[in-house]
Amino acid sequence: MSEQDTFDFFSWIRPAMLERVDTILLAVAGRHFEMTRDIAPSEFPTLQKRWPIETLRASPFGQNLLIIAHSIEQPYLHTSEEVEQAMQRLLRMTYGDPFGDGYTVPATFHTTELGKLFQEAYRSMYRPEELLTIRQVYKELGIAKQSVYDRIEDGNLHPIYYYKEIRLLRQEVEEWNAQRQHRKAERERRKRSKGTQ
Repeated sequence: MSEQDTFDFFSWIRPAMLERVDTILLAVAGRHFEMTRDIAPSEFPTLQKRWPIETLRASPFGQNLLIIAHSIEQPYLHTSEEVEQAMQRLLRMTYGDPFGDGYTVPATFHTTELGKLFQEAYRSMYRPEELLTIRQVYKELGIAKQSVYDRIEDGNLHPIYYYKEIRLLRQEVEEWNAQRQHRKAERERRKRSKGTQ
């Protein structure tokens, strides 16, 4: 990214938001520094210095973080797909499984600085009618409440903390319901097929 691009990128963000971004960057960089220190030989060159904040902002982690900040400050600057991709990259970088492709987000993630930033971005990205409560989901689908929580825990439904209450994306719930209906229709078709043999 050129200096002009970097300036344009930052010019959309208020100082208070940039300070939040920097706080997250420094926290993650500090943890990375500790991990590198703990697994690398003492003469390892990256251990000799810490990176300046401008360098951290220009990193892939910093750029993805700034996309999320932009989505809060300027809701129409990025598409919801771009913001979701940035979120997924950050989660992988922060909570990635070193032995697999996935990541495990802690239950208290929404209380962290990064989690709070995500929730603000979600509130900018989605209108209230695009979100459903847990109760709405299990009532509308006619399933047990635990089934909804299990699906959240498996990472198949993404919880959004909308003013401290869990909400689920209507689109994800509708896709899940369509899959359930398809499987049900398939079972019925197989049952009928066996009955006619």
